[in-house]
Amino acid sequence: MSKELPYFKFFCDEWITGDITLEPYSIQGLFISICAYYWKQNCNITFEKLKRRFKDVEEKTWNLLIKNNYIKDSKGIAEICFLSEQWEDYIKINKNKQKAGRLGALKRWGSNGRPIVLPLAENSRPTILPMAEHGNKEVDKEVDKDKDKDKDKEIKYKDVFDYYLTLNLKKHKIYTDAMRDSIKRFMTKTKSSIDDCKKCLDRHVTAIENTKKKEYPITARGLAEFFGQKVYQGTELIAEQYLDGGKHSDIKNTREPRWV
Repeated sequence: MSKELPYFKFFCDEWITGDITLEPYSIQGLFISICAYYWKQNCNITFEKLKRRFKDVEEKTWNLLIKNNYIKDSKGIAEICFLSEQWEDYIKINKNKQKAGRLGALKRWGSNGRPIVLPLAENSRPTILPMAEHGNKEVDKEVDKDKDKDKDKEIKYKDVFDYYLTLNLKKHKIYTDAMRDSIKRFMTKTKSSIDDCKKCLDRHVTAIENTKKKEYPITARGLAEFFGQKVYQGTELIAEQYLDGGKHSDIKNTREPRWV
């Protein structure tokens, strides 16, 4: 797949605010090189092969990358989560395109399509037949249904952005693909609804207000960062801490919820 898609998404905001930028520049540069090689290998490589490729890297450096969850060691298989997620998304998109292609062919030719011109017999003129009736009502309905679903999802993700703008958080000017992908990632991972997303944002605002005078106050997060970035040295997304039962779910709410 690296030949079909020789690049991966690199979100500047997520990189700059990510934990990796707390490391020395030598570690940051190494990690980017590892990411490029990992993608080149179709996001499927053993740690043994990875270490052979970067043979000058000391063992303590590998241990640091694993300890801080920049790279996971899953029974000898290396995994870089944000690239693996992009890989899975790409596979899904490819499958959807294949499905759309099949449906498009059925829509165009129907199930009883036939050649317009019959094969030529020796010393004879071609026989022209009426064109088969194109279209398939059942297929049309399925195609339209898929389009409506995709459109509804886009509207819902945008609804979270519109709600975010009503809160006293970061001043986002435009709705970006990074924001949409982060919201989608959070909802897929936690099986949350749009209202759950709004509830988490509402609790985030409350947490900020209630910790202003504390030693370690909670600071406002950007939309893509809030839903798409993992907590420091953890595996859960920042927004997961605000779901029911999460770390910040029990913070006393002193304001009326706006998400209802």
